[in-house]
Amino acid sequence: MTSFIASHTSFQGIIHTHEPLKIQGVVEGKILSDSSVWIESKGVIKGEIYAKEVIVEGKCEGEIICEHLILKAYSHFKGDVKSTQLSMEAKALFEGKRTLLVLDDTPASKKQRKPIEPFDTENVLL
Repeated sequence: MTSFIASHTSFQGIIHTHEPLKIQGVVEGKILSDSSVWIESKGVIKGEIYAKEVIVEGKCEGEIICEHLILKAYSHFKGDVKSTQLSMEAKALFEGKRTLLVLDDTPASKKQRKPIEPFDTENVLL
């Protein structure tokens, strides 16, 4: 079941969820999710996101650590990203640094993410 932060709603603090989370309002703080976090077109996040998958259609400022980050057209992200995959649609805006995370060869129950070679996108034109 998906949880929502509705438009015209603001939240400050820490959100812990095991289910998908859709944000249409404003969140300031930290999001910890075992699933996906979807920032819809009118959604705004300032803070940290730790999730399996993050989809940004709106605005996000801060740090994202995830397996897969998807920046949709007209989205705006400013900050640092650590992810195993990054997808960007045309017209998405990314200001910041991206670090590739690699899962090592240990058994699935003990997999760890390791950062390698940061990629600075500050001077990249889209």
